[in-house]
Amino acid sequence: MTDPGIPSRVRLLWEGYSSVPKGEPFPLDGDIPKKAGYEALGPRYSPVVNMDVNLLLYRDKAITPANTNALVGYTPYEITDRGLAILREVGYPA
Repeated sequence: MTDPGIPSRVRLLWEGYSSVPKGEPFPLDGDIPKKAGYEALGPRYSPVVNMDVNLLLYRDKAITPANTNALVGYTPYEITDRGLAILREVGYPA
């Protein structure tokens, strides 16, 4: 993958995916961006996280919103086959 933004998005995807038992919907907010290293961007890293989530969702097609009765303002995600392939391409054990 040649996209320079892929490493941060992939790390975000991995941290979310690996934060729950396999197959369960996972968050990409809260502590997940911190674990993925976004805090290094400074205190206003949320717009970057939002952009990366949107890229994972719409461009990379690595995630889909989970079909759950989640709380308002909370969107859990499910990983797609493409998302698993992206993780494997960079060496994560997905």
